[in-house]
Amino acid sequence: MCTLGAAPARDKTDPPERGAEIAAAGGAGRYGSPVHPEAAEHLERELAVLLRRSRAISRETARTVHPDLEPEAYSLLVRLDDVQEARPSDLATFFGIGKPTLSRQVQLLEGLGLVERSTDPTDGRAVRLRLSATGVEKVHAARRARRGGGAHGPGTPQR
Repeated sequence: MCTLGAAPARDKTDPPERGAEIAAAGGAGRYGSPVHPEAAEHLERELAVLLRRSRAISRETARTVHPDLEPEAYSLLVRLDDVQEARPSDLATFFGIGKPTLSRQVQLLEGLGLVERSTDPTDGRAVRLRLSATGVEKVHAARRARRGGGAHGPGTPQR
C-alpha cells in the first residue's frame, strides 16, 4: 500500500482501536492510508507546479499552430486528429463543456481554416467536424515540435 508520510498504515487485521492511533498520527486519507498535513501540502504544491507547467506548454503549443489560438481550442484540434471526425455534441461531452462554448471554439477554428464541417451521412440535420488539410499539417507539426522533433521532424534545432 502506498502511503504519504511516515505514519503507520492500518490493514484489515488491525483491531478497531488502531484506527484512533492512525487518526492521531495524521488522519486517514483515501483508502484508509494515513496522510500527514506536510505531505499533503507538498503534494498540493507539486500538483500546482505541474498544472502551471502543463498550461504553459499547452499555451506555447497552441501558439505554434496560430498566434491567436487558445489552449482549449488546441485540445479540440488534437481530439479531432485522434478521432478523425466527430459531432460537436460528442466533443462537448468529451471535454465537459457546453455546446455554446464549443460552438465559439469551432467558429474560431473554422475561421482560421483549421476545421471543416460536413453533413452527417446518417442524419442530414447533424454536422460532423474534422481537421482541414491545413489543420492536420499544423497539428502534426506542433505535436512533433512538442515531442522534440522540431516543426519539420527529428533533427530540427530547438531554441
